[in-house]
Amino acid sequence: MEVKSVLLPLGETLMIEIKHKKTGKVLFNVHADTLKGADLAGANLSGADLMWANLTDANLSGANLWGADLRWSNLSGADLRWVNLSGADLRGANLTGADLKDASLWGADLKGANLTRANLTDANLTDANLTGADLTDANLTGADLTDANLTGANLTDANLSGANLWGADLTDANLTGADLTDANLKGANLSGANLTGAIGISIETNAPKSRDELVQDLLDAIDNCVGVCIDEEWRKVNEAREALQ
Repeated sequence: MEVKSVLLPLGETLMIEIKHKKTGKVLFNVHADTLKGADLAGANLSGADLMWANLTDANLSGANLWGADLRWSNLSGADLRWVNLSGADLRGANLTGADLKDASLWGADLKGANLTRANLTDANLTDANLTGADLTDANLTGADLTDANLTGANLTDANLSGANLWGADLTDANLTGADLTDANLKGANLSGANLTGAIGISIETNAPKSRDELVQDLLDAIDNCVGVCIDEEWRKVNEAREALQ
């Protein structure tokens, strides 16, 4: 990204050229000396070089930022509704209070990003890397986090109601006070996660049960099958036996 002076009909001003990160091709011109509060709604910024850019309160709704380099950029308070950030590099970016409703962040790298109080309602975060990201008080209602990497992420008081966390890695994540009502955690890895005060959680993971747990399952099944067992009770006993083999 380059800032340079140009002569316009109304006099001398500054213009910011947003260039492609690899080819250097100019993708968009902004007639201002800053991108803070800029109107970039619907702009095609695929592959743009916006590293370290100050996009505070900018309007990027509906913009195409596929594969863009936004490392360490400041997007606090930005309007990012319906934006395409698939495959974008947002490592270390500041997205505090940003509106990412219905945004596509498929495969995006958000390692160490600050998403405190961000609105990610119905956002697509499939395969996204959120390692060490701060999602304190973030709204992730209905978000798709299938196979997302949330290792060590801070989700304190986050709203994950109705979110899809199928196969997500939440190892050592902080979910203190998080709302997981109706969230899908099937196949999720919650090893070492802090679930203190979390509500609405129903966990089904791929973590294998210990032998002691399997023995207890068998004993419980037998205890529930006293006298004449119905077919369903026998099925549970047989399943418990097979798991021990």
